Amino acid sequence: MLSKMMKIKNKFFTTLTGVTLLLIPSAVAQTSSVSNSESSRIIREAIATKRINWGLRQDSPPISFQDKIGGWQGFCTNLTDLLDKYLREKQFINNNINIVKYPISIQERFKKTRYPYQDSLHLAGECGSDSIRKN
Repeated sequence: MLSKMMKIKNKFFTTLTGVTLLLIPSAVAQTSSVSNSESSRIIREAIATKRINWGLRQDSPPISFQDKIGGWQGFCTNLTDLLDKYLREKQFINNNINIVKYPISIQERFKKTRYPYQDSLHLAGECGSDSIRKN
């Protein structure tokens, strides 16, 4: 019974968080609000490369982590799945384009997500727990 309640609670929280993040795009990728030209740039890159690169923290359960066999787990995995479903349903992307998940650290996330890119790996966004620091 307790296990069933936890599953329902987890599904509710994941759905609520996913809907919130999809309605507020700047909350998904920790960059400033995206203009229309930048949004279309991301879609154009996805069409050209056949993928949308997305960064996930691999060390912050239950938000985002990799299990013992390297599979992605946590709320961020669920959110990227919701994002994939949303982009396909709204026909922003087709079945030839996939969201590819990459491990990312708190130190390097901004140089991989901010345009113009400062790293060879270009991420359309990232998801993971954040630290609050004075600087």
